[in-house]
Amino acid sequence: MKCASVLGPHDGIVYCVSWAPGDDQRLAATTAIGSVFIWDAQKGKLLHKIRHHRAPAYRVDWNQLDPQNLASTSGDGYCFVFRPDGTVVKKYRHPAAAYGCSWSPFKRSWLATGCHDGTVRVYDTSDPKNDKAIIELEGHGLRVFNVAWNPLLPDVVSFELGQREEQ
Repeated sequence: MKCASVLGPHDGIVYCVSWAPGDDQRLAATTAIGSVFIWDAQKGKLLHKIRHHRAPAYRVDWNQLDPQNLASTSGDGYCFVFRPDGTVVKKYRHPAAAYGCSWSPFKRSWLATGCHDGTVRVYDTSDPKNDKAIIELEGHGLRVFNVAWNPLLPDVVSFELGQREEQ
């Protein structure tokens, strides 16, 4: 229970961290300013500062089946799929803030997102020409703050709903 490393400084509140799969060194973090940081946690060295988003970056997830892909979501309504050096592979526009993202532990190219409009969207990132969701789970009536794939059942995704907005 000792602190192994302190990483920083960051350019705002850190909302999320995600470890690289099978790698106890690389760590990704998102911030309230919209940046994604890639760290070498053992050396305490910043490897990359990535600035795709124009609003707070709420979530980052490292693809556990393909360590060359990460995803991040933001209040700007975008989900970016990118390489650890920041190279953008895909970007998905949402109709409102995108809060959560999660890579499928069974299907290498499937990515789920949670949106302010109450919709969970699943994208197949392997199709370079398609920027539309292949599945949309609608009707929640509340914001979807986060999504997570079931680690045992391949086609099950769960989500966290926000509270209703005051009128």
